Amino acid sequence: MSTDLNAFAASIQDDISARAASAPAGHASQVDLLTSIFIDDLSESGEIENGEVAHYQNGTMHVSGYGLSDAGDRLDLFVTMYRGALPPQSVPQAEVDRRLRRLLNFLKRALDSASPLAATVVGVPAARDMAMHILEHRTTITRVRLHLFTDGLVKDRLFDSLTLGGVKVSQHVWDIQRLYRNQSHRQQPEPIVVDLQGTFGMSLPCLVMPASGQDYSACLTIFPGTMLAQIYREYGPRLLERNVRSFLQASGGINRGIRQTILKEPGRFLAYNNGISATASHIEYVDLPGGQRAIGRIHDFQIVNGGQTTASLHRVMARKEGDLGQVHVQAKISIVDHGQMTEMVPLISRYANSQNKIEEADLAANDTFHVRLEQESKKTWTPAPAGAQQTHWFYERARGQYRDAEAQQTTPARRRAFQRENPKEQKFVKVDVARFINIWDGQPEVVSRGNQKNFAAFTVRMTGMGGARVNRELFQRLVGLSLLFREANTLARQYQAYRVYIIAYTIAWMVHHTGQRLNLDLLWREQRVPAELIDVMRTIMAAVQEQIVTEPAGANVTEWCKREDARKHVLGLAIAGVEALDQYTVKDPIHLLEPLPPEEEPPVTLEEAPADDQESSEVLASVG
Repeated sequence: MSTDLNAFAASIQDDISARAASAPAGHASQVDLLTSIFIDDLSESGEIENGEVAHYQNGTMHVSGYGLSDAGDRLDLFVTMYRGALPPQSVPQAEVDRRLRRLLNFLKRALDSASPLAATVVGVPAARDMAMHILEHRTTITRVRLHLFTDGLVKDRLFDSLTLGGVKVSQHVWDIQRLYRNQSHRQQPEPIVVDLQGTFGMSLPCLVMPASGQDYSACLTIFPGTMLAQIYREYGPRLLERNVRSFLQASGGINRGIRQTILKEPGRFLAYNNGISATASHIEYVDLPGGQRAIGRIHDFQIVNGGQTTASLHRVMARKEGDLGQVHVQAKISIVDHGQMTEMVPLISRYANSQNKIEEADLAANDTFHVRLEQESKKTWTPAPAGAQQTHWFYERARGQYRDAEAQQTTPARRRAFQRENPKEQKFVKVDVARFINIWDGQPEVVSRGNQKNFAAFTVRMTGMGGARVNRELFQRLVGLSLLFREANTLARQYQAYRVYIIAYTIAWMVHHTGQRLNLDLLWREQRVPAELIDVMRTIMAAVQEQIVTEPAGANVTEWCKREDARKHVLGLAIAGVEALDQYTVKDPIHLLEPLPPEEEPPVTLEEAPADDQESSEVLASVG
């Protein structure tokens, strides 16, 4: 077993231990935390669209969480095996089979409308919501994936696909080694290989670019709308992971014009729509009768422009809103050698989207914001308490940066010094920044939709601004919010259900009722939240928790928290006994995001940014 894998496994255990300090005690807490780690990583890489931790177990069923696509056609179910052993130990195949079998049992019960599972799940609100949500979408779900998560090691193995009431069910194992490979920002994502002949029983006639001596080739083709929608159904956001703007188009929901054309004039879709631009590392051609060439298989398929078109076709198909039989989509596919993917594909993505200034900003301004925030983190020291050492708050712009920086310390003494100057508990990441700022700006319902969707919404906001100013003051105030969230997380340990939503709405209430005047600079200077303010937060949290669990009146609490109605209701609460909150305010409102003035220094482009800055694009493009 490699030293790197052991170090990674140890870092996961450290992460779980640190989070468990503010989570409900007991083994289930560790299971939930490990589930959350897997969900976050698989969401970032596009393996799943989204996920919720929801633990439920009885004699025959076991589930740790779930994720349902926006279109309601793809369901992911998770079951987690927490081992806690270092180095990681092997998990017997019999145990793997047993856990997956119990997860399948849960699926069968959850889809049974004759005897709703939600009615029998007592005392486990998150699991009840999960069962309700699955049952509500039982008629639209066409594909289910069962995932086993574990911090142990599982021998590689292929699982047979199942069919349950006409629904395709596949099984997948994610052990610590696969998580390590998926999380390492040095690794390329597993390539998508679209086998047109094997999957659809046909090849696509195409026009191949004449040989020109260039370092790429290309071809033009026309996809049937049904085929493109089915490819998206199979791979989801992974099709878009190298293109920021394409994903943002897809994440924004179905375009009204595209939808109207599909529903009312499907035969004219080819004429009205600009089609898609895609890339591949290799195309396997076949020869048709008469000498024409056709596409048989596409390796490393990525859509770099046309994400909204693709996702819209899929959504119409998934919701059975129209017939895609007459819809056709033109496509240009650029074939780039795999070794040049990292360099060339972002440029193809940029220029394929160059008609729109906002799209260009997606590829540069957003990355600039995070690069500059990282720079501030490296040069900003905390205030020095009496007799204490100054430290940094480590802003991890790309996955694994903290772990890599720690590993680069060549001696034990240097590693200890790094850890003293950069305590692990003083690390925050891009999705944290998006959560902090959107909460501050009164959007707890957006934050409640999950890290990746919230991050996409945050990026859309910044794109519309043309970028945002980054300075030391902003960084220090973000640290102040990080301290506030950390204390809220500790206070919420008593609430077994809906903790994420309770925390988001508690802090949003505080910000709203102080008119964005909460004294974040004080929190930075003291590097802690004053005890009196913690007491106020406790009172607010109790009132917020009561409203969240009672206001939906038996409906799905999780889904209610993601709606504008929840924001209006909770932020409008009158809460007594919080007068001390006024002592922790400043005179004028604080605006965290300030537009970048035109005369500001030129933005850092992707080419000028450090090499690992591409991770920002990969993370965003994988949002579900």
